[in-house]
Amino acid sequence: MYRLITCMIWCVFITTALQANTTPTNIDFYKGSMVDAQKKAKAEGKLFFVDFYADWCAPCKWMDETSFSDKQVFSMLNNNYVSLKVNIDEFEGFSLKQEYKVRYLPTILIFNADGELIDRIEETLSPRKLHAILKKHNDGNPYKPKTKAINSSPSQQNVKEVVDPNFVYPVKDTYRVQVGIYSDFKKTFKYVNELKETFAEPIIVLNDYHDGKIVYKVMIGQFSDPGLAQDYVNILQSEFGISGIVK
Repeated sequence: MYRLITCMIWCVFITTALQANTTPTNIDFYKGSMVDAQKKAKAEGKLFFVDFYADWCAPCKWMDETSFSDKQVFSMLNNNYVSLKVNIDEFEGFSLKQEYKVRYLPTILIFNADGELIDRIEETLSPRKLHAILKKHNDGNPYKPKTKAINSSPSQQNVKEVVDPNFVYPVKDTYRVQVGIYSDFKKTFKYVNELKETFAEPIIVLNDYHDGKIVYKVMIGQFSDPGLAQDYVNILQSEFGISGIVK
């Protein structure tokens, strides 16, 4: 009775996180530096779209397989934007992460043809919502003709994966229970799979830093009230022998 029937999209997120990172072939992501991509956007009078991601980021993989693979989305990007993917775990990507103060994954930045930042999106976007954002900015781009409205697929729940542990949330609207912390990526997802065999609650993995090294925090559940989260901690301990803390 304690297995809450809340089969959310994170079950899919965790499964896809175990697979190799795959960039969708439908989007013509620019193969080069951010500086060169910005020059290309300026020369062509296009908007500049930057997607910050990491290989371990489950929501990023979900967007690759859904939002970025959506025909309406990749048609909009290919026709009206110069698009670039930035891996924050690579040398240039880490530097750009610091420069643009990327705190969540995925994070999307949109620049106009003059290189001015016009939008910052720090959430996982469904195909419908992503297309709406892309269309809004393209409609306002003075260098390109306006496009017609296009229908799209239903939205999914927004999710965030914390990158910067020093960031303080202005509003705390979601509480989860941390049930493990690992320094090894493979051990992390081995534990995640073990949890999935018993629990139906959403499970996510957040990265943090300890003594200058990355660690992985395993979180379970999604609660709107800290009291409900603490009740779940008590259930985990009494019924399953699992210790947890509310985050």
